[in-house]
Amino acid sequence: MRTSINIEIDRETGIYAREIATGRGISLGVLVNTYLKKLIKSKEACFTLPYKMSLRLEKYLSRIEKDIQKNKNISGVFSSAKDLKKYLHDEN
Repeated sequence: MRTSINIEIDRETGIYAREIATGRGISLGVLVNTYLKKLIKSKEACFTLPYKMSLRLEKYLSRIEKDIQKNKNISGVFSSAKDLKKYLHDEN
């Protein structure tokens, strides 16, 4: 026995989900049905949220980006410890 459910989703979400499903050769209904069956079987809903940087990390990376733009605090690639020591000695 089959049943229908109506859910509200963002327009773009529906468009992109349908494109992905048809690109894989299945309908959006089959895609949703498969996800629902997986949910029932595992009793788990897994969502991935984008990583949000801490304010401290954002500030730190901002300083690094400014240094890169100014070509400041940047060293080259060293092929040996001797080259690194020479670079460090010459900088001071």
